[in-house]
Amino acid sequence: MILKKFFLCLSFILLLMPFLARAQEQLTITTYYPSPYGSYNELSTASNTYLATSGGSVGIGTSNPGTAKLAVIGGNVGIGTTTPQVPLHISYADYGNPGSTSGLRVSSTNGEAEIQLDPGGAGSSWTLSANDDSNLFRIFQDTTERLRIDDNGNVGIGMTTNPESLLHVYNSASSGVVGMKITRTNASYGNVINFFNSANNNHFYIGQDGTGMAAFVQDAGIMATWSLKPLIFATNQTERVRIKEDGNVGIGTVNPTSKIEVINPSGTSMTSVARIYNANNAANNNGLLVETASSSNNDYLIRGIAAGTQRFVITQPGYLRIGGSGNPGGKFEVVGLDAGPGTNTVTCSLVGGAYRFYQSASSLRYKDKIQDLKEDFYKILNVKPKSFVFKASGIPDIGYIAEDFDEAGLKKLVAYNQDGQPESVKYDKISLYIIEVLKDQQKVIARLKAENEALRQRLENIENKIAQK
Repeated sequence: MILKKFFLCLSFILLLMPFLARAQEQLTITTYYPSPYGSYNELSTASNTYLATSGGSVGIGTSNPGTAKLAVIGGNVGIGTTTPQVPLHISYADYGNPGSTSGLRVSSTNGEAEIQLDPGGAGSSWTLSANDDSNLFRIFQDTTERLRIDDNGNVGIGMTTNPESLLHVYNSASSGVVGMKITRTNASYGNVINFFNSANNNHFYIGQDGTGMAAFVQDAGIMATWSLKPLIFATNQTERVRIKEDGNVGIGTVNPTSKIEVINPSGTSMTSVARIYNANNAANNNGLLVETASSSNNDYLIRGIAAGTQRFVITQPGYLRIGGSGNPGGKFEVVGLDAGPGTNTVTCSLVGGAYRFYQSASSLRYKDKIQDLKEDFYKILNVKPKSFVFKASGIPDIGYIAEDFDEAGLKKLVAYNQDGQPESVKYDKISLYIIEVLKDQQKVIARLKAENEALRQRLENIENKIAQK
C-alpha cells in the first residue's frame, strides 16, 4: 500500500513539474531505507530538471554529497562550475597545497593509479601512471614507457631504469644523436644552455651563436671533467683530441703516454704528422714539420723549412743533414759550408764515447795546469800510413790505424770509445809530435853543420901548409 501511494504521489509531482519550475518551488522526495520493495532502478523527469539549485549538493554514488556541485549541460559535465566548456570541466578555488587541494584525484587500491588518453588512432594511446611501490610517475605511449620521474625528482627520458641525475636522456638506438635540441628562428641570436652554480655565482654556457659557431664560456675561465675522466674533442662523430686525467694530450691516440703525443695512423708517403708552420706564401714558408718519408719503411723525418727551402732534416736512423734537399748519407752531414777566410776553427773530438764539436781555442785564458809535454816524440816514426776501404760505405781512403798508434805507445794521439777500445786517431795532434822530431833533428843538423865547418877549416889549413912546402 505504501509503494502505491509513493508512485501515485510521484506521478502527480511529475505532472506538476513544469509549473513548479516556473514558480521556483522546491519539491522534496523522501524514501525510506531499507525499502520494503527493494531498490529503485530509474528516476525520470520530463523537460528540464534542476537539483540543488540554491545551495545544497548532489552526490552520485555516495550518501554524503558534502559540498560538491554537479552540472550536466549539452553533454558537458561540470564539477564546481555551471558552465562546463569541455566534456569534463572541473573548477575549484582552493590552491597552494598540492595533494590536498588538487582538482582531480584518481585513487587505486592496488598501488598503481592510471589515467589514459586515447585519441582513437593506432599507436596513439597515452597513459599517465603513478606507482606507489616504486614511487614512480611514468608516461606510456601504448605499452612503451617514454618518461619517468622518480621519488628524488630525477627525470628520465627514453629509459626504463631510474635516472641518475635531474635530467637523464637515454637512447638505445645504434645510430642517431642522443640528447636535446634547442631551436630558434631568429638568426641574430644563438641558442645557449646555462649551467649556474648559485653558491659561487659561476656560469657555464654551452651552445652556439647566431652564425652557427660553437660557443663554450665559463665565468671562471675553466673547462673541466668530473672525477677521473678524460676531456675529449670530436668532429664528424670521430674522436680527434683527448686530454687524459693525468694531463697528457693525445692527437690521433686515445692513450697518450707523454705530455703531448701526435699519431697519424693512416700516414702515407710525405704525410705530415705535425706542423709548426708559417705558410704565408711559397716564398716565405717557415716552420718545423714532422712527417714520414715512406709508408713502407716508416722513415720519419723532422724537417726545418725557411723561405720554402729545406734547411735541415733528421731521418729515422738518427742521421742529420744541414743544408741541401736530400737525406744524409751518414750520421752528420753539412752541405754548403762557406770557404771564406777566418781565424776560428771547429774541432770534432771523441769524448766519453761520443763526438763533440767545439771551437778550437788556444788562448791562455781557457787553460789551466799548463806544463811541458813529456813524450817520446820519435815513436811517431814507428807507425806507417795505410790504404783501406770503409766497411759501411765501401769508399777507399788512406790514413793511419788507431790500433797501430795504441800499440806504438802513442796513446795521447788515440781517441778511445766508452769500452776503452781505440776508435780514431787525433790527426790534428800528430803535427805536435812531428814538429818536436823536426826540432830535435834540426839540432842534429846544426851540430853536424858545425862539425862539418870545423872539419872544413882543418882541411883547408892542412891544404895551405902542404902548398907552402
